[in-house]
Amino acid sequence: MLKKEKKNRLSAILAMALLLCLAVQPVWAADQTEYPIRIDSSFVWSYDDPLGYGRAVDGSVFVPLRVLFEKMSATVDWQESTRSITIKRCDGAVLQMGIGQSDAQITRLGQTTELTMPAPRLIDGVTYIPLRFVAENLLCEVIWDNTDKTVTLRKNFVNTAIDGKSYTVDFATGEVTELAAGGVMRSLGQVPELADTYKAKCGWVYDWGIRDVNELADGRVIVDISGGPMDPPVSHEIRLLLTDKVQNNRYIWGTGAPGTAILPDYYIDGTDFWWPEEDAVYKLDTDGAVLTEYKYADMLVNAEVSDYYFCFTDGEYMLLNSSSPARNGGSTMILVNIRTKEAVDLVDELLSKEEQKQRGFLYSTVEGGGFLGFEKAEDGVLYLTCHYFAADL
Repeated sequence: MLKKEKKNRLSAILAMALLLCLAVQPVWAADQTEYPIRIDSSFVWSYDDPLGYGRAVDGSVFVPLRVLFEKMSATVDWQESTRSITIKRCDGAVLQMGIGQSDAQITRLGQTTELTMPAPRLIDGVTYIPLRFVAENLLCEVIWDNTDKTVTLRKNFVNTAIDGKSYTVDFATGEVTELAAGGVMRSLGQVPELADTYKAKCGWVYDWGIRDVNELADGRVIVDISGGPMDPPVSHEIRLLLTDKVQNNRYIWGTGAPGTAILPDYYIDGTDFWWPEEDAVYKLDTDGAVLTEYKYADMLVNAEVSDYYFCFTDGEYMLLNSSSPARNGGSTMILVNIRTKEAVDLVDELLSKEEQKQRGFLYSTVEGGGFLGFEKAEDGVLYLTCHYFAADL
């Protein structure tokens, strides 16, 4: 009987010891090597100095909790009592995780998704989180350089506040979201094709910004975005057309010297919506589907122009800014009736050949040259600005 009591007492002691071990918050050992975390030039800040340093644990790079959030336009809430981490993204999405837990949640547009990740942990008393998992869920790309053992973060979004609301463009998906007062989040629409164009064209673009968001009466949303790379110096302009029909959403991309990239304008004529792109003007219905396509090449078959870009349409006429072989590459403006395909060279219409020569519209003979610019169209009248440099100035 006595032996049985001793055996029961020993079992109880072992069980209590096991419970105490389980109750202790685990602290993991990590590789002591520190890996620099840098930011790509898509950030305005210098990418020469490390943002911080990561540590390798079980084959994954972990970083201190504080490293990521300021540069990623996110906020973080750490609850010491529950060892829980809540990250609020700039677009309003919320990421939740906990120390020692491999399960995480992200809540976006009212939908919660369960995620699996390497568990956050304490290393030398500091809270560390898995870099790739968190960065990618903060709309960033993670690039590992195995030669230099360096991690580079590339920001794939732009976030701008306009009129008390916060707007975010996710270049990886082409989606635009709005975050209004009170944390109300909504999707304005998506242009999936934007992702491939962004990767192909932006290169080392570093300073993206949303210039304007215009919600039209018919439910469409126009979003204008601009940016520019460090080398070479180029200005990029993007205009998105967003509707409830993702398959009908469109975009146009303009490129030029800094401050000179011009996006063509859209026009609404009753229920018809006129939308210009690189090669044509499209007449769209209220859902954004194409009703009619007007290709520039078809309308300019008899015009001596090249390298044109569209400036304006009012549903009947469009204005093209182009270089002209007749002027040795000089600038010209072509006014086209998009229904009759009649094209008029406005330089020839407004100035005689002698005046063009005197005022510098022949680039090869007069330094500086001259050009016409579109100002506005109002009540059926087209207003242009004329800039020129006379030969004797």
